[in-house]
Amino acid sequence: MEDVYDTEMEELKELVKRQAVQMDDMQKTLHGIRNAQRRHIIYKIAWWLLVTGVAAFAYYTYLWPMLQPIIGVYGDLQGYQEQMADFFSSFRKEQ
Repeated sequence: MEDVYDTEMEELKELVKRQAVQMDDMQKTLHGIRNAQRRHIIYKIAWWLLVTGVAAFAYYTYLWPMLQPIIGVYGDLQGYQEQMADFFSSFRKEQ
């Protein structure tokens, strides 16, 4: 009778050892997945910061100098529009 219990106990010990090995492997795999997710998030943030930085650099380096004259002309046109409105309103006051 004791022999049966000994063999069952040995089988249970072996089963527990195999389960412990599997849990260790699973834990290593999960840690690897988590680390990969962290790296992915960090790379994604760095990528979008790089894209935004390059776009801002290009805007201030290339686009802004080209837009300055256009903005100046637009401001001048607004000034001329006000002068023309004042000019025509002066004719209305005289009448």
